[in-house]
Amino acid sequence: MQGSTEAGNDMADIAHGSSTAGTADTAHASGRLTMAGTAEAILALELRLHGYPAVLHGARPLPLKLRHALALLALLAEAPGPLGRAHLASLLWPDGGDAALVRARLRRLMHQANEALPLPLFEGDADTLRLRAGWRSDMQRTRAAMQAVHALAAAAPASPLQALAALDG
Repeated sequence: MQGSTEAGNDMADIAHGSSTAGTADTAHASGRLTMAGTAEAILALELRLHGYPAVLHGARPLPLKLRHALALLALLAEAPGPLGRAHLASLLWPDGGDAALVRARLRRLMHQANEALPLPLFEGDADTLRLRAGWRSDMQRTRAAMQAVHALAAAAPASPLQALAALDG
């Protein structure tokens, strides 16, 4: 019985980001990783936003079917920094009514999303929320490719004659 208590404690530590137990390849029977495996695992997480949103771990899609959770991930992925919880709740439930009710919905949604994923993806404080560092997104790759094209275009000569002149010398 003590083993299940230790596993429960590890799970609580994971939720709070403070576990030190386990090794890099340690996983609980529930499929959730210990914090020691989190760094490697989060680097393998990818958020697909082109088309219908999806979360992938490596090449394997994760079973996150909650539309509001996918919307939350997309909002946080595209934000330049942490977003206010009240603001996120109002975006996800614009007709939600009472502020305390929509914040409770946001907490419940985060809990459900974290339960569906192999590791907790959100971090923040009482007022703000963001995605944990290390995840990847197809939107990030698209932006990087566009920046590279713009950089090449800015460095390229304006005409073929200028290109030839640059080669000569």
